[in-house]
Amino acid sequence: EGRVNLGGKGVLQAPFQTPYDALLPKRTDLTNVLVPVACSSSHIRFNAIRMEPVWAIQGHAAGSAAAMALAAGVAVQDVDVALLQELLRKQKQKLEP
Repeated sequence: EGRVNLGGKGVLQAPFQTPYDALLPKRTDLTNVLVPVACSSSHIRFNAIRMEPVWAIQGHAAGSAAAMALAAGVAVQDVDVALLQELLRKQKQKLEP
């Protein structure tokens, strides 16, 4: 079905989708930092994330999010994800597999 099952914990997201919060350190640890390459992932998900084109896509998203945060005067943790996705689609970013 094109989905990943993580050892009996249920069906997770479709392969190659990375949620925005995976690019963010916990707010209690660090603010206004995005980590598109050192993102949070399971060992299964990292199999897809480790590919350089995925890092480029995540870097593009991180750069766009940083610009949005700066323009809005908010921390990157407070970026509106729906607006970020809309911007990325306008920039011809592929968000769905």
